Amino acid sequence: MNREESKSWIKKTCGDGWLPLIDAVYDKLPSGIQVTSVYQKWGSLNFDIKPWNENFGGYLEEIKEKSLELCEVCGAKAEEKTTNGWVNTLCKIHYALRLKNT
Repeated sequence: MNREESKSWIKKTCGDGWLPLIDAVYDKLPSGIQVTSVYQKWGSLNFDIKPWNENFGGYLEEIKEKSLELCEVCGAKAEEKTTNGWVNTLCKIHYALRLKNT
């Protein structure tokens, strides 16, 4: 996946909040490594890469941890929340909206 494909998928499935984190990953993506998938799982932003690189994998863990503090919809300060059995990382406003729409 290239940068735009990754951003498009996360924007479609989550929102705009994590797009700067995706840019950060692609800005540091080592030569010879490609992102094979990007997704939200258990409220965090995750990347699969090929071939595996231990050092870059550590950086991806840092990005994952940062995503747990940012609303996936808008990028504001957020926490993990569960609605309808799904774990998301949402700010107070987007969590309230999610609850209202369930």
